[in-house]
Amino acid sequence: MSQSSSRLDLLKSASALTPWVAPIPSAFFVARSAVQHLDCPLPIAILLALVIELLGLTGIHTWLRLSNWNLSKRKSDPPAPAHLGLLLAGLYAFLTLGMILVLDVLPSLAHFMPAVTPLLALVGAFNLALLSQQEQREAAARIEREQRKAARADRRSMGRSTGVQENVQKTQGSRRSERSAPALKAVVERSQPPRKLSHEDALNALVRFFERNPSGSYSAAGRSIGRSKSWVAWALNDLEKTGRLRRTDQKGIVPQ
Repeated sequence: MSQSSSRLDLLKSASALTPWVAPIPSAFFVARSAVQHLDCPLPIAILLALVIELLGLTGIHTWLRLSNWNLSKRKSDPPAPAHLGLLLAGLYAFLTLGMILVLDVLPSLAHFMPAVTPLLALVGAFNLALLSQQEQREAAARIEREQRKAARADRRSMGRSTGVQENVQKTQGSRRSERSAPALKAVVERSQPPRKLSHEDALNALVRFFERNPSGSYSAAGRSIGRSKSWVAWALNDLEKTGRLRRTDQKGIVPQ
């Protein structure tokens, strides 16, 4: 049992190491071709080989990330341009084959290769743009899921409050209901949105709301202070700038 476990661990280690070792032969031949056919100094040839291989790994990673997003996303989420990631991986293959095969077979084309090197910067910039856009898509989907979760929690809480109010109304004639009526009235009054608040009072009320409900939705916050959802979004930006509230990935919105 221990021998099979050791072999399995060895295979896992080899599987994790192989993708990083595999580009080394290709990088060697690219560097050799740059020295022989482009008259590059050895340090520049090594740097060129590293850039080409790292861009290849980055391009494949970008393509896989965008493809996985398209496979697992919801219908309401925007699709990712996975075909552009595949194009970047194809450019890597083109540059590598051009440096290794074409120059060895047709050395006369060597004077065209320096004109191709700007593609390296283009591929790198395009990779960064695709990854940045994908991070924005994932962040927007995460925020929307959190808001839907908070909205469901608000609806459940309102349903429980409504049930309590109905039960109290059924027992109004009893002495126990008379004692609990003031407390129920206070709960109902707190759940009703305040009216005719000034701008400053509304901001203060918004801060108090998120102190009690860090994961509360914009809609619930607007109802609690008698303002619209868009006003809450604008007010949160203003409160963040003044340092009174801040957003966190774990808890939602909390005071500074």
